[in-house]
Amino acid sequence: MKDVGVVLVVNPDPLRGLASSLRMALDAIESSAGADPVKGILITLVDQPLVTPEHLNAVVAAGAATGLAATSWPTTFGPPVFLYRSFFPALKDLTGDFGAKKILQDNADQVSLVAFPGAALDIDDAADYGRLLSGEKA
Repeated sequence: MKDVGVVLVVNPDPLRGLASSLRMALDAIESSAGADPVKGILITLVDQPLVTPEHLNAVVAAGAATGLAATSWPTTFGPPVFLYRSFFPALKDLTGDFGAKKILQDNADQVSLVAFPGAALDIDDAADYGRLLSGEKA
């Protein structure tokens, strides 16, 4: 694997919602693309502690076939997700506290789902964290 480096992008106004963070990430991707443009984006959230590198690789691999992939668990689907570059304009059009789920729903026939029930666990507060440490369901 080639060394692609890491660019830290900080949203100075996260209260504008998830869509503003996605736009900042896409702007950073586009400004650093050079001669070898990025082919897609893997979007994952920091509050899903059970997501593994293997699962992230599986989402990217699933998305390679259709351009869209999402994680599924028994009640729904969501992040981590993968979207090909052709969906970047739709991501940039999002506003408020909305992420890629609308794009995935609008293109449901193209979405490859990768089952991973552990992705349903997200840590939003101290009580959630305590349940994670104790092994309880959050």
